[in-house]
Order: sequence, then C-alpha cells, then structure tokens
Amino acid sequence: MSRFGGNREPRPKSVVGLVLLAAVLLFSAGDLFSQSSSPISSGPAGPSGKPWKDNPYGIKVTRWPEQSPIRPITYAQWSAKQTAPAAPFSATLVEKRLPDNPAKSRGTVCVIINSGIYPGLEEAIGGYITDLARDGYAVEMHAITGGTAQDVRSFLAARHTAGIDGAVLIGDFPVAWYKTYCWDPIEEEQFPCDLYYMDLDGIWTDTGIDGIFETHTGATAPDIWLGRLTASPLTMTGQTETQLLQNYFIKNHLYRTGSLPVNDQALVYIDDDWSSGSDWESYCVGLTYADRTVVADDYTTVADDYAQRLRQYYELVEVWVHSDPLKHYFKIPPDVWSTTLGVGEMVGIDPPGVFYNLFACSNARYVEANYMGGWYIFRSSAGLAAVGSAKTGSMLNFDAFYQPLGSGSNIGEAFFDWFTSIIQYGVEDWEYCWFYGMTLCGDPTLMPHLSSCPRITEKSESDAAFGDGDGLYEPGETIECRVTVANNGATAA
Repeated sequence: MSRFGGNREPRPKSVVGLVLLAAVLLFSAGDLFSQSSSPISSGPAGPSGKPWKDNPYGIKVTRWPEQSPIRPITYAQWSAKQTAPAAPFSATLVEKRLPDNPAKSRGTVCVIINSGIYPGLEEAIGGYITDLARDGYAVEMHAITGGTAQDVRSFLAARHTAGIDGAVLIGDFPVAWYKTYCWDPIEEEQFPCDLYYMDLDGIWTDTGIDGIFETHTGATAPDIWLGRLTASPLTMTGQTETQLLQNYFIKNHLYRTGSLPVNDQALVYIDDDWSSGSDWESYCVGLTYADRTVVADDYTTVADDYAQRLRQYYELVEVWVHSDPLKHYFKIPPDVWSTTLGVGEMVGIDPPGVFYNLFACSNARYVEANYMGGWYIFRSSAGLAAVGSAKTGSMLNFDAFYQPLGSGSNIGEAFFDWFTSIIQYGVEDWEYCWFYGMTLCGDPTLMPHLSSCPRITEKSESDAAFGDGDGLYEPGETIECRVTVANNGATAA
C-alpha cells in the first residue's frame, strides 16, 4: 500500500491522433501567471513550534468571519427540525449490475437512495447505473427507509464485507455529528461528520450521551470511499429536490460522454492569508492538471475578479478564501476585509466548472439551508463534485489528493487516499480540528479529463512539403500544420 492508501494502477486514457492541414494562428495570453509543468517546490517548512490548536505548519485556518450575519446551526437546533419520528430501518435491493467489460473492472459501488424520492428519479437513476456499468463498475442499488446513522453505517459495513469499494448517498439520510474543542480562544464546534460512514470498523463514542460523538478510536482509517448528493436544503431557486437531482444526472451523463463543454484546465485562486504558499499549491494541483492558472496576488483576489474567472471554462476550480456556508469573504492588504461573493451571485453566474476544491470554512456544511458547496454542484449548467468542509478547517496535504486523482483514480478514491494519509499513522489533536468535517459532495465515481473540449498535446509546422523548405514562412506560402489532439477518454453518448 502506498502512502496514498491504495494499490491501484493508473488507468490509461485513450488518445486520438488527428492530422490537420490548415493555416494556424497561434497565440497565448498570460493570466497573472500560468504554468504547464510542475515547478520544483517544497511544501510547508514543517513544525513551527506552535501549539496544536493552530497546526504545526503555521498555516492560518480558514475561518467563519465574525462579520457573518449567520451562526452555525447546532445539533440541538438541527434535531428540532427533524419533526417526523424515525421509522424503522429497511433496505430494499432495487438492482444489481455487472460491469459491461469485466476485464476492466473498477470495483463495486453501492448506490443508496432515500426511498421517498426514488419514484421521481427512477429513470434518471437507471441511466446513471447504465453509465456506471459502462465505465467498469459493478453496481448494487438499494432504497433505504428510516433508521439511525448507526443503522446506515452497519448496513454499509455489511455491504463492505460483501465486497463494495465505495458508496453514493442520494437524498437525505441520518447525519452523524461530531464535537471538537479547537482554536484560540477555545471554541466548541458541532458538525456533521461523513468519516463516520467511511470508517466502518472504528469506535465512535458519544461520551456525553447527547447525540454527538466526541471520540474516535481503534481502527480509524476509512474503509470505503463515499460521496453524497444532498439537495433538499437547496431551495433558493424554487426547484424541488427531485428536479435538482434529475438535472444533476443529466449533467453527469453529459460529462461522462464528453458532451459537457469545459477545458482540461484548473484555476487555483488563493486569497491573501495563504498567497505565500501559491508555488506549492500550484505544484500539488499540477499533479492532476498540467495546464493551470494560479491567481494569488493580494490586490487581485477580490470577489469581482473571482466571479469573472468562474465564468471561464476551467474543469477544476480550487479556491482559498474565508467563508461561511453562504458566502466567500475576500481580503486586500493590509489584512482588510474587502468584498464578498454570495451563493445567490454564484448561482446567477452558473459557472461552467465541473470540480471544486473549497478551502473555504464550512462551505460544504450540508445541514445549512442553501449551503454554497451544494449549489456549486446543483447549478443548472455544470458542477458535479465539490470537496470541502462542514466546519472550520479544510484540506491540507493536497498532494495526497491530487497525486492519485492525476494517476487514474476517481475523485472518491482520491479523497479516500487523502483521508487515509491523514489518519493511518494516528491523528493529532489539531488534525481533528482541521479535517474531521471534510466531505465530498457529488458523485465519487467521476474522474478528471473527460472534457468535451479536446486538448492539443503536440503541434508542429513545416514548409517542406508544400513550400520552399527554407523554414521561413513567407506571405502566400502553404504551410503544413500537424496537431495531435487528446480526447481525454470520452466516449460517444
């Protein structure tokens, strides 16, 4: 097993070579600074002697700003909204499928849907299962009713024993809550914890007997990868949960079949408190995306600039910015709060990006109404997966995520490998504070580089065949241009 927690071999991507005879006009434009290869760089310098509540690298934690007009919903407040008593747990096997090509199997995924919304999604889910089987997955689909978080975890543990590698949760399910005491001054944080559904043999203890876990011991590393499609809190557009999920699976199919227009590029957008680490983060993202734009100038990173860049066709957007569940809060020098981008503004932009890595406090807190991480993936035109946190803190050690993602793993496997790298050698106090709220919103079986916009991998031109062969391209001379284009593995719909 590698330090990324897996034994998987990189999956090949198909490449189509095209020879074009054309007159080509080539140009390039810089955008602050872009890179097409990984720079030589080191990560954070190492322990700085700071107490655990900060973290040994001295990286400023992404925080819920004090000027935010909202505060985190507590477990008690959330529980009070769960008005209907929990029905007894039941799970019904709806369908099982083998991969279309067993020789190229990618493992077994368990698709779990809330039985209350399944009738309105039967056709969409059927198409999704067909896509999964075509992409090499064995699939088992279950409709679940009622129960507690412990019931769902026990069910997942039984399915893991039977051979599943990962799971997708579609709709609402019981939520496991965790509690930490972090930061300076000390704050109690209560938050949903999806690691509970990934680690299936660890010991989770509610020492206060108040419905919230306080300790996690034993075999704590994750056992399966998992993603969630939680759309019921997203009400601001007037669409129903079923409508949002139906549209999501349409976008999902378009992306899998190379019909979603997006470039094989990444945007790394880093606000002031972390801009000094932009070279390292560029290296990390470069493990998946050779073509990336890094924006880290302290005077440039403001809401309007970020909004303009969201409109561009990046496949992945990684943003570092202080946030709450509904808004990003940007700074300008010298450490002054400047502008904000709210969830309504983002939804109005309807960005074309597919994947989002949100170094943004509580932006993926899916127990909050209209949480921004949800709207990043349930917008009209695009958006399929967002990695983020349901509490203060976020991802660090990004190389442990992007290395497997760039080597043939799906985003769920990459998230699994990242979490494994954090936990497998033990968890320090500060790591509970930073990482235990991490979650994957979206379909975990998706992979990068399935863009419909082809990527030029090689190009050359010559006047030898049709011109005078002197290597100088004069007016009126015919030039032969050869371009090799990668279709990134996309297949026909």
